Amino acid sequence: MKNKIKIFIQYFIALFNIISKVLLIKNKSKIYFYLNTEGGFGPSITRSHLINTLHGDNWILFFGTKKKRHNKKITKIFNEKLKFFPCGDLNFPQNKEKFEKFVSKILLLFFAIKIKTVESIVQDLEFNENDLSLDENQKKYKKITLFETGFFFKKIKDHEFYENNFYKKNFLDIFEKYESNFNGRINFFLRGKGQKYPNNRFIDNIRDSRDIKDYKPTIEYLIENNWQVFLTGEMFEIPEWLKEKENSIIFHSKTNLEIDDYNLYAMSNADFFIGGSSGPPLFNCINNSCKTLILETKHIGISYLNCVVSYPKILTNDILELEEIFRKSPYDDLFLEKLFKEKLIENLSKNDLKLITKEFIENININSHWKTFKDLGFTKSHAYYLDAKISNYWLKLNNIKV
Repeated sequence: MKNKIKIFIQYFIALFNIISKVLLIKNKSKIYFYLNTEGGFGPSITRSHLINTLHGDNWILFFGTKKKRHNKKITKIFNEKLKFFPCGDLNFPQNKEKFEKFVSKILLLFFAIKIKTVESIVQDLEFNENDLSLDENQKKYKKITLFETGFFFKKIKDHEFYENNFYKKNFLDIFEKYESNFNGRINFFLRGKGQKYPNNRFIDNIRDSRDIKDYKPTIEYLIENNWQVFLTGEMFEIPEWLKEKENSIIFHSKTNLEIDDYNLYAMSNADFFIGGSSGPPLFNCINNSCKTLILETKHIGISYLNCVVSYPKILTNDILELEEIFRKSPYDDLFLEKLFKEKLIENLSKNDLKLITKEFIENININSHWKTFKDLGFTKSHAYYLDAKISNYWLKLNNIKV
C-alpha cells in the first residue's frame, strides 16, 4: 500500500511538472513532442540530438530525472527544448510503460498533443543485425546500446551542430584569462559517479576512474607538450602537484562557475577528450571536431564515435575467448562481472596510461597508424559497429597480433 501511494504521488508530481511546462509553450500544433522517462547524461544528449536532426527547431523533449544526478544545464545546448521533470521510480521497468501511456492519454485529451517516446523512434531506425544467435529482446537492447554510443550518427559525424551554442559563444568571456599559445584544449574526464551515488550495479562502479595520482605521468606528459588540460567529472580533490601548473591545468575550483556549467564549457570547446566510458564521451556526437581516447575503460568492448579505444589487460591468449569477451561484454553485465571475478582483467600501469595517451596525441590524424576490430575479425563486436580504432600499444600489451 505504501508503495502504491508513493507511485501515485510521483505520477501527480511528474504530470503536474509536464503540464506546467506545456502551458508555457506557444504554437503547440507545430511542435513534435517526445517523452523519455529514463536515462542519464548520455541519453539526454543522444536523444535530444536525434530529435533535433529529425525536426530542426520544432520539438520538445520531456526527460525524466532524479535529484542531482543529471547535468540539467545541457538544456542550454538545445535552446531549452529539452525539459526535465522529476521521475522518481517511474523509470523502473514495472512503472515506465504505464506512466508513458498515461501521459500520452492526458496530453491528447486536454491539449490535442500526440506525444511519442524516443525509444519508439530508436527501434524504427534501420539496422542490419548480423548476430543470428540473439533473441528479440537481446536485439532491442543491443540496438539501444548502439544508439546510446553514437552508432546511428555515423553518417552525420562530419557535420558540425550547435556551433553557436551558449558554451561556445561565452567561452572566452570566462576563460580568456587562462589563454596562452597552447597546442589545443584537452577535456580530461575523471568519472566518480559510482562513488558519489553508490548503488549495487556492478557496471556503475567499475566505470569510475582511478585515483588521480595514477594519471600523474599522463597529465604531466600533456602539459610538457604544451596542451591545456581541463579536468572534468564529478568533484575530486586537486593535489598540490596540479595546483602548481598555472594555466596549463584548469579545474572547477579555479573558476567561479557551477560545476555543471564548468563541465559543459570544457566539453563544448575541447579539441580532444581523454577518459573512460560514461555520458561525456557522447558529447562528441554534437561536438564532432573533438577526437576521443577511451583510456582503459573497464567496460570491456564499449566504444563511441571518433574514438581510439584501450582497455585494461585481458588475461587470455585464446583468440576465440577474446572475441567472445568483446562480443558479449558491452551488452551483458553479468558476463562482464564474471570476467572480473575470475581475475581475467588487470589494471594497466601508470606508464602504460601515459604511453597510450602519447600514441593517441602523436597519431590521431594518421589513419594508417591504427588497427580496427574489422582487422581483428571481430565483426560482431560493439566496437566494430562504431569503427573504433585500437591503440597499437594496448594490442602489444595484450600480445594481440593483427
